[in-house]
Amino acid sequence: IKTREQLADLVATLRRQPLIALDTETSSLGWRTPLCGISFSWSDKCGVYVPICSPQPTDHLCCEEVIHALRPALEDPRVEKCGHNIKYDLLVLQQAGVTVRGVVFDSMIAAALMNQPG
Repeated sequence: IKTREQLADLVATLRRQPLIALDTETSSLGWRTPLCGISFSWSDKCGVYVPICSPQPTDHLCCEEVIHALRPALEDPRVEKCGHNIKYDLLVLQQAGVTVRGVVFDSMIAAALMNQPG
């Protein structure tokens, strides 16, 4: 997702979904590190990546514009969210100015619970 039109279409698509998976990319480990991009999926074999920071900043939209556009979908509790180790993503997005609402599943926690002795 590199243009305003693609971003607007993505936001409209995300707002219509009952559940979206999200993942953040950062420049290093730690939740206080800068956000580099966000990936989304809402069905099998369907995923998109929204770059925010890269060696070619003219090839994509700026962080402020992306965050402003995505905030309504990410903060809408009716659009349920899931992810793997999503707590990390929530902290990264919070640093970027987004309070994600509607988190319903974390596959990392589920995997840990499934491996627990009964």
